[in-house]
Amino acid sequence: MNDVTFFHNRVKVLKSSCGILALSVKIKFMKTVGIIILAAGLLITIYTGFSFITKKKVADIGTLEITRDKKHTLAWSPLIGVAAMVVGGVVLLYTAKKK
Repeated sequence: MNDVTFFHNRVKVLKSSCGILALSVKIKFMKTVGIIILAAGLLITIYTGFSFITKKKVADIGTLEITRDKKHTLAWSPLIGVAAMVVGGVVLLYTAKKK
């Protein structure tokens, strides 16, 4: 076997192993994304909203400043969390079948 044939065969092996390695990295990445989506969906289902307070200036008379606290509430349906968990589960099942 001459050097050119050996080099040519070696390149084919490297190309195929890089393809397998890339597929393995892609599957691990997709699995991680699926777990993150599933966890986020669980949190969204458990915590259906949150509140925060802002300060609003009502009057400013010279050195006297009057402010008012205003409470804001941001709420969402727990079904959004359930839908996110379904999407995360589908991604995990897809990666499991790719293995």
